Amino acid sequence: MTKWGNFQLTNTDDLFVSPNFYNYVLQTVEKYDKYDSIAGISLYTHLWNVGVSRPFIPQYNGFDVYFLQYAQSWGQVWTKRMWNQFYNWYITNKNNWKGDVELPNNIQTWPDSSWLKYFISYVTNTNRYFVYPYFSLTTNFTDVGTHNKLVNTSFQVPLLTYDINHYNLPKFNDKSLKYDVFFEQLNLADEIGFPSDEMCIDLFGNKNNTNNRRYWLTNRHLDYMVIKEFALQLKPHELNVIYDLSGKGIFLYDTFYKGNKIVHNEIKLLKASEVRYDVRAVSNKRLLSLLWYELKNKFYRVIKK
Repeated sequence: MTKWGNFQLTNTDDLFVSPNFYNYVLQTVEKYDKYDSIAGISLYTHLWNVGVSRPFIPQYNGFDVYFLQYAQSWGQVWTKRMWNQFYNWYITNKNNWKGDVELPNNIQTWPDSSWLKYFISYVTNTNRYFVYPYFSLTTNFTDVGTHNKLVNTSFQVPLLTYDINHYNLPKFNDKSLKYDVFFEQLNLADEIGFPSDEMCIDLFGNKNNTNNRRYWLTNRHLDYMVIKEFALQLKPHELNVIYDLSGKGIFLYDTFYKGNKIVHNEIKLLKASEVRYDVRAVSNKRLLSLLWYELKNKFYRVIKK
């Protein structure tokens, strides 16, 4: 019990928690419980977009947190208001929500026994967000056990190891830095002078433009007319668009017009460039070691089935 009311903090036994986590919890609860659009508070921060198996780097906004339309299970906080809103939605919609939201394919394949699947569907369906820290207050151990035959550090993230007495927390409003369930920055169309309701932001290439928006900003190679091309050099990748860095890797299509699809050899070259953009550089020896590790891990998963 605090002077701000009841809240629930959940940490699982596979997490390593920062000693400063409680200070973060108290300040974010005090700040964001009053915002109806906030559905929860995360202690963990994502550096990996699991839907496409690529790194995710949130654009730094000068504050200590940002907003992401993705619920969290690796250290999370709900106030009574936040949890009750989700529970009421779940009771009403648990059997008929699937056609109302667009979710990444990997989430759609999760079993219906996953509470996280429902919570992510809820925040997407009701246009709510989780608060995420730039510096994580938890990190995840994917140790050897029932689900893993080998140690996997894919979800380990840098952990906050010093005390922050006062967190710089932004208001939640139209100008807030927000990412959708696909880890795409929502205000990017406005940044480059396009109406947000006419552009599909798809820099990770994981959307299908199901709303048939005229403009499609993506790394995918499509047979629509290209009206602008951006490089894939600055990080995070949306900075290449914001700063109008010309090059190859990100394409702005006008879907009202057909264009010439990129030839196969150029696609292979661009895909290789994207991999180098993600992993920087790796020696051949280390690359072979990684390949051996991944094949061994895949073999264990196959025989487990």
